[in-house]
Amino acid sequence: MHAHRRSRCFVFYIVSAILPLLAGIAFATDMPLTEDEAIALFYQRNLDLIAARYNVEAARAQQIIAAAIPNPVLSLNTVAPGLVKGHGSGFLGANYDNVARLEQLIETAGKRGLRRESSRFGVQAAEDDLRDAVRLLSNQVRRAYYNLLLAQQLVELTLDTVSRYNEIVRTNGLRLESGDISESDFMRVEVERFKAQNDLDQALLNLSAARTGLAVLLALPAETMNFVAQDVTLSRGEFDVKQAPESFIAQAMAQRPDLHAARVRIDQSEKDLALARANRMPDVTVALQDEVCPSPVCWPGTDNAIGLGVSLPLPVFYRNQGQIAQAQISFENAKLQVRQLEQGIGAEVLEAAAAWRTADGQARRFEGDILSRVKVVRQAAELAYSKGATSILDFIEAQRSYRNSVLEYRNALYNRAVAYADLVKVLGIEQTPPR
Repeated sequence: MHAHRRSRCFVFYIVSAILPLLAGIAFATDMPLTEDEAIALFYQRNLDLIAARYNVEAARAQQIIAAAIPNPVLSLNTVAPGLVKGHGSGFLGANYDNVARLEQLIETAGKRGLRRESSRFGVQAAEDDLRDAVRLLSNQVRRAYYNLLLAQQLVELTLDTVSRYNEIVRTNGLRLESGDISESDFMRVEVERFKAQNDLDQALLNLSAARTGLAVLLALPAETMNFVAQDVTLSRGEFDVKQAPESFIAQAMAQRPDLHAARVRIDQSEKDLALARANRMPDVTVALQDEVCPSPVCWPGTDNAIGLGVSLPLPVFYRNQGQIAQAQISFENAKLQVRQLEQGIGAEVLEAAAAWRTADGQARRFEGDILSRVKVVRQAAELAYSKGATSILDFIEAQRSYRNSVLEYRNALYNRAVAYADLVKVLGIEQTPPR
């Protein structure tokens, strides 16, 4: 029976020793990645951001179209009067009547200027949309980066727990052989070791998912298993916890690119409404014509005639009422969207500021001597248990208390980093489009 126990302990020890080594392979070919480097990769490769850049280029192309002056139209016509009965002898022997006509459309009521103003506002709104895409997508990248950092830390914590239980199982196997502990106490330690190994499996799975999530945002799926996030210190500076909510809201109202884009679209809609009203005035087409007409088809003395003509549609039945009504609705809707956005921003800022204050307070409480105290308690429990001065239950409880305290601390740091990033997002601080 003792031989069976020694064999079982030996096998458990070998398997448990190999598992952390296999887990460490995940970090063997790691690529260190800082938060700023992740943002830089995102600027270069994120497909949504690239699409937002295309929208800006499309708006600039529309601005060129809106400023264009209508091209003149040149028409050349030739008539063979020799085919008329009694004149000439067919195509080869006929004299030709040549007509050259040049037409130019002249826009009235300042329509071209209104189109140019509207398209200019459209470019401004598209550029604000790009800044807003940077604001929103950067937040996603930062969240994914913090999630990766937390997953790494949980793997390290779980590896440490597994390693300690492996050592306790090894030493307790010897104590079991000498009769210093009971088999039930030994089995309890083994059970805790198995739980820690299961926790390690789950932590490694979470790490893989976190790396994949960040790689997808960076459009680098082939490098999912290489990222290693560095520690986050929020070096950009933290907010004053005593700052009044009204100042946060005022800051957001002044900086948010989506709100600025909505306000610009009010101006654009106003120009579109003015353009729809101007379109009630018909445009004028001026034509200049030169005709060379041989005798005897034309009257004597009129063989070379020059003419000037003007044409315009008559707005008798329809005067652009439908387009004006649509433009009026768009104008009113643009103003409504600004009011809705302002209300939403106020609520977002208050919620994000409260979340950051809470997360910051929780993290600061952990940054005292709580962790050092828990670590001392764990070391004392391990020493006492190794000398038989305490029970297995006290030892296990000390291990669990330490792991839970470190886990809570890591989660508190993660929550503070995420809350900080969310407050940066709602305030519109990070919105500079990449070059």
